[in-house]
Amino acid sequence: MKSNLDIFLKQYQKTRYDVAKITGISEAALSKANRRDPETYTVKLIMALSQTVAISSGATLNQLLQIRDDPHRLMQATTYAEIKQLVHQKEGRFLICGDFSSFLKGVRNASLDDEVNDWFQVGTNGTGTIEMWVITRILTLLTPGENRQLENLKQDIATAYQVHIVDQTTAELSLRILNE
Repeated sequence: MKSNLDIFLKQYQKTRYDVAKITGISEAALSKANRRDPETYTVKLIMALSQTVAISSGATLNQLLQIRDDPHRLMQATTYAEIKQLVHQKEGRFLICGDFSSFLKGVRNASLDDEVNDWFQVGTNGTGTIEMWVITRILTLLTPGENRQLENLKQDIATAYQVHIVDQTTAELSLRILNE
């Protein structure tokens, strides 16, 4: 399920933290709502969102439903922190926007071609991905501080996502499991 709530808030330069701060709704409740269909949102939640972005509750619900129904409206990550959050929450599809070309080259270099990966899995009786993940994690322990986090993020993306370069500054990531 895509992050309808986060997409809605981002278009107003707001976050779930902002909603929690302004309205008193817990971030945990907002996190759960983010994964649900907007039709299941409570009136209290819709009112809180409309209060946060300063539009009517009807317009809020309409926009949330439009986001849900439009397959091309995806969450856009523009910082490493946002990329890390989306990968951590296993977002099905999202865009990386900005100058991340060297980072994405690192992701591409960290992943095996799909055909090579299939043969690798056959040769290792299906345990190869797990073994490679563990070995790479151990090797990244030797990498200093912030670089270690970036290397782990690259590995997580390479393992779980397919990367499609859209243009010079945009890439679309989609969970491999959704593309099988």
